[in-house]
Amino acid sequence: MPDRDARAIENCLRRVLDRADSSAWQADLRRELGNGFLESTADLPHQCHFLEPFVAEIWQAAQEFALVDGLSGRAAGQFAAFWMQNLTRFAQRASLADLSGAAEAGLLKGDTPAARYRDYIDRAASQSGTLEVFLARYPALAGRLARRTIDLADSARELLARFAADRKALAERLGTPVLQIAGIQPGLSDPHGGQRTVAAVSFSGGARVLYKPRDAQIDRAFSTFVDWWNRSEPQHTVRKPWTLVRDGYCWAEFIEQGECTSTEEVRLYYRRLGVWLALLAALGGTDFHGENILPAGPDPVPVDIEGLLTESAWHDNSERGSRDWTFRDAILKRLLATHMLPVWTRCATGGACHTSAAIGGTTDRGWPASPLAWADAQTDRARTAFGESSGTSLVSLPRLEGQPIGPLHFLNELVASFIQALQCLCRRLPELISTGGPLTEFGGVAVRSILRPTQWYGRVMLWSCAPKPAGSLTVLEQGLDRALQSQEFIPDPTPERILTEHRSLWRGDIPRFACREGVPGVWTDRPGEGELLPDEVPVPSRHGITAFIGSLDAAAIDFSAGVLRQSLRYAGAPPLPMPSAESAGRILDAARAIGDWILSTTIACPHGPGWLTLKDDGELVLTALTDPWLYRGNSGIALFLANLARVTGRTEFGDCARGALQQACSDAADRGQFPASAFEGPGSLVYGCCEVGRLLDDPELIDRARLLTPAWLVSLETHELLDFLGGVSGATSVLVHLARCTGRDEFTEIARRCFEKVVAANQERTGVGFSKSCGLAHGPSGFVVAVCALPTTANGARVAFEVLQRERCMSIERFEKISSGKALATCSWCNGIPGIGLACLRWLESFGPQPEIESWLREFLDQALAGADDSSHCLCCGDCGPIWLAAAAGERLNDPALTAKARSAAERLIDFYAERGVWNLSPFPERNAIPGLMTGLSGIGLTLLQVACPDQVSQVLTLS
Repeated sequence: MPDRDARAIENCLRRVLDRADSSAWQADLRRELGNGFLESTADLPHQCHFLEPFVAEIWQAAQEFALVDGLSGRAAGQFAAFWMQNLTRFAQRASLADLSGAAEAGLLKGDTPAARYRDYIDRAASQSGTLEVFLARYPALAGRLARRTIDLADSARELLARFAADRKALAERLGTPVLQIAGIQPGLSDPHGGQRTVAAVSFSGGARVLYKPRDAQIDRAFSTFVDWWNRSEPQHTVRKPWTLVRDGYCWAEFIEQGECTSTEEVRLYYRRLGVWLALLAALGGTDFHGENILPAGPDPVPVDIEGLLTESAWHDNSERGSRDWTFRDAILKRLLATHMLPVWTRCATGGACHTSAAIGGTTDRGWPASPLAWADAQTDRARTAFGESSGTSLVSLPRLEGQPIGPLHFLNELVASFIQALQCLCRRLPELISTGGPLTEFGGVAVRSILRPTQWYGRVMLWSCAPKPAGSLTVLEQGLDRALQSQEFIPDPTPERILTEHRSLWRGDIPRFACREGVPGVWTDRPGEGELLPDEVPVPSRHGITAFIGSLDAAAIDFSAGVLRQSLRYAGAPPLPMPSAESAGRILDAARAIGDWILSTTIACPHGPGWLTLKDDGELVLTALTDPWLYRGNSGIALFLANLARVTGRTEFGDCARGALQQACSDAADRGQFPASAFEGPGSLVYGCCEVGRLLDDPELIDRARLLTPAWLVSLETHELLDFLGGVSGATSVLVHLARCTGRDEFTEIARRCFEKVVAANQERTGVGFSKSCGLAHGPSGFVVAVCALPTTANGARVAFEVLQRERCMSIERFEKISSGKALATCSWCNGIPGIGLACLRWLESFGPQPEIESWLREFLDQALAGADDSSHCLCCGDCGPIWLAAAAGERLNDPALTAKARSAAERLIDFYAERGVWNLSPFPERNAIPGLMTGLSGIGLTLLQVACPDQVSQVLTLS
């Protein structure tokens, strides 16, 4: 800490302690601040009145400014109450530790916990020396309280000085002859640069404005751009707040939220919201969530635009344009980065939920939060702890007759205006890139660089306020450094950045960085002169804006519109209608309902349909494009749709399956390197094209599978994995299937060589098969399925029997050791009993009846069905595995009892969704936003088909 800061803190503490020893200051303070102070602090869950000398210090500093006469008494009280709340939140954990110690020592008087708490508060407020003793006990907190006091005083003086300087201009802008501050509400943003926050300022005439203590040149540039847009496109005008931009700060219009007066105004609101999405995405905007775009009648109005240009970089090196999957993925990320569309995560309850998007809010899904919650407040047992909560936010939704109106009924208008706005931007690209054009003022403006999430900074700052006894200052600082050196969110944080973050968090600010076009590195945002730090961060770019707009051909705009439409439908659409229990063809009808939904949620891609899906990414869940593969991508969805077409005779399912495979093949070619897996690589395309071609009687698809094979075989030559899901065992089954569909024996020979590779590797290793895992995906059962694909292999039946025998023994031993999660291990195809049962079934199909294996199969089936508990419904690792096995076994063994068990389990699966509106998918319980095969809706749909029509459905779990 610089010497001048140390001296300022020391002097502040001395004045505060001197004031605390005086008897008159408290009455004087409350008299001067009036009822506003008392009313605003009465509801604090913890009363730290002994901190009021710090508030008096701030007020004294503010009074030194000559123009306090512009501040009413009530406003002054509200201002001071904010300071008290701020300081109390900062010190409350240490004060609670003090309270707890006093309670445990029996020092508090009273018959009830509340009475003992009141005794503690009264003594702390009245006894001389309380503050001095408290600060001596927590010296790290003492210095930081003084630092915060100085910052709050400086920021208050600064606001009042700026009001005095701009009083006349504000009065002219508001049409009021005289302005006096009647109320003030600081703390409307995170604190930056010395406790500076956005404040709402109300005046005696009723007008209100926002005070924003940050560089506002980007607001001026944005205003110029929107004025140009409204002049150029009068049919697509949008409303922006007025701003009075000054050096280092601005005053902005306070948007009064209002209702729509008719359905037509709601429709107009969503048309304008579509325009805003196009404009803000083009400008590389981010952080335009539901609290930053507010409804003012039929007008959505952005109220915080400092996130503009943050995502402006655009590097399209592809000559293929919208035909390339990387290009489409970049468009998706740019739209999602606006935060106007849903961003997903897990709820505290384990379900799916998303942020308060500007379009749609949280719908009926609560966004999870872990607030610092109070327990036993205002008792001698008072404490704080992180709680788990979720809440809906519909603030960005227009209202009609008091009710929030979501976007789904106006989706066509929203999407149409979005498309039209993008087309207008493309048409006006020459104006945008011209010298002196509407983007000119964005050159050189400071753009916020978000290096780590604000919530993460807040957690670290809260931890740094933990109560520590004397001598712990170094420990706290070292702990703060360790947190900042973590590579969470950013790899290899630079020392300069860590130092800046440390300084900001230590003084109670959220670190804030800014960057400028053409200048590498980031500027710090702290009091005084900003410092340029060397850092590799994306630099804002007007060229990125025009490059993005210039790359939008008709196909790219259609794709963007599909992303908008389907992301909102995924988030807001109600559960799928399930047929009633009385329906005669209920299981098939449920599969058809899933197929209809998947058909309705396609996104137009150059060669066929694609879909959005949700992918696990740690704390968040990414919205992503489906990949080309079988496991969770286009090939698996196509396989389900082709089976549905085969069973129902509906050609639209088959046409969609063909198109999905064409798009998958194109995307796979663009990707270059890929895994050799039979489920997540070109092998999955070979199987998908081959099997869909067989189902739809389409020789072109089968020939496409043949043409895809050579590139796959090259990667197989060096592939080291041997298992079924990701290795050579699965490849063996795919190649045998290809040989049967094409009638070409060379594929059988290649399959035999793959199998010999598995056998040779198996002989070199200890244990059963080639893995210590159980199940079909990664365990010895996959080896058995590969043997069964080549039944003429010498000693194949005997070897496969021995492997199954030992697999059974190992699985019994393994499952007996499982103390939790037993149902999941029992039910999963990948590592559990259903996979072993399917291997037994394949053995019986390939080598004929064998009583012992059939008895094992029935044993496995009973275990798997008994373990189904609705904890997961996925085909890979959930209840669909046992259902699939029961249906397949009932059909192959001609056993009506097994078929009845499969149908009963399928009925329960449908009932679960009908009652709860979700299936437990991967990565979380979800209605209908995960379309893939092994982890999503297509797998459930294909399982229902397997039960309804077991003799017609592809045996994808054994790639046969």
